[in-house]
Parts: sequence; structure tokens; C-alpha cells
Amino acid sequence: MRGNKTSARYAKALFQHAMESGKEKEISKDISLIEETLAETNLSFLDNPTISESNKEKVLLTSFTKLSKTTQNFIQLLSKKKRISLISEIAKEYRKFLLAHQGEEYVTLITPVPATDKIKKLTMDILSKIVEKKAVLHNIIDTSLIGGFIIRTSTVQYDASVKTHLKKIKQNI
Repeated sequence: MRGNKTSARYAKALFQHAMESGKEKEISKDISLIEETLAETNLSFLDNPTISESNKEKVLLTSFTKLSKTTQNFIQLLSKKKRISLISEIAKEYRKFLLAHQGEEYVTLITPVPATDKIKKLTMDILSKIVEKKAVLHNIIDTSLIGGFIIRTSTVQYDASVKTHLKKIKQNI
């Protein structure tokens, strides 16, 4: 992931500011809105180097009119530091800090098809016991896996995908 360490630093700074100022609920709502909207829409212009940071900032601020002043200031800071293209990653990292603070673990389940509710619940129950925290599951679809799954937590990745097994067989041949 591009800029993952940078994204984590910005997310941590925003999270710490939210906690210190007592605005964690307000900023969390804003971050959830940004994260969900960016996941649902194709905002590839954020990665386009020919579009100025100030224009990207204007689009984001006019798209998200109900953001708190703190979050608006944060977007302006990202624009000033030329990091606005990282906003989606920053939102994901912020969510991880928030969950850790609440005693929960962000878990990614990558599957070739959408996981059923039964599979999600079973996965969350098992992982909650392993990480000794409540698991919050995020399902990502990756059709290149062919079959199987990949589970990622903050400390462990377990890859039981057919794609990886085929790669291992190919390497052994």
C-alpha cells in the first residue's frame, strides 16, 4: 500500500487530537462518512498529479459539506502538505486506531466472492478468541484468489487462497 506509514502517522495525529480535544465521536463520524463515500465512488482524481492540491481540496470540502471544522482543517492540512491523495488510507488507519482504543481488532477477510453472514460471524467469533478482542470484520472481494481466503489482522496474515497454493506448487516444480 502506497504511503501506508505516512497514512498511519497522519491518522495517529488526527486520532490523538480528537482524543485530546474531546471530539472523537464527531471526527469518527466524519471519517466514517469519508471512508464509506470514497469506497463507493471512484475518486481517481485524487491520484491525478495534473490536478492541483487546492482543486482536490475544494472538491472534497464541497462534497462533504457536513464535516466538522476540525476535519475540514485536517483536509486543508493534507492539501497544504500534498498528501490529500492519501485520505482514503488515512481514514482506514484512523478506524484502526479507534477500534484499538475501544478494545477491538480490525480484521480484513479477503475472499473471491462476498462472504455470507454465517461465514462472517464464524470468522469474527474465532478471531475474537485468537486476538482476545472483539473482531470487527471487513470483507474485501478479490476474484484473483480463485478460492479460499486471506485473513489479515494488525499482527498476522493467514493466506489459505488457492492462488497462493498454486504459486507454491509452481515454485516447487
